[in-house]
Amino acid sequence: MTIGFVLITCESSHVNYVLAELKKIKQVYEICSVFGTFDFVIRIKAKNKQIITEIIHLQIRRIKKLKSTLTLLASDPDGEFL
Repeated sequence: MTIGFVLITCESSHVNYVLAELKKIKQVYEICSVFGTFDFVIRIKAKNKQIITEIIHLQIRRIKKLKSTLTLLASDPDGEFL
């Protein structure tokens, strides 16, 4: 299992729309609304990092009114992807 964190910014007047679209993605395990540079931090779980890449490119980045994403892949202390 691989875990990715995606930091998301969206148009401020469309936060609720983006949130609703993120909730439709089954691999999105957790969504946190945050203050500061980003609007959301989401946690994705998938079988491997290739699937996480596909989820980000084919589902998340295609959400209308989403401005940008920054992705972090989690790994264990030995350097293996989770």
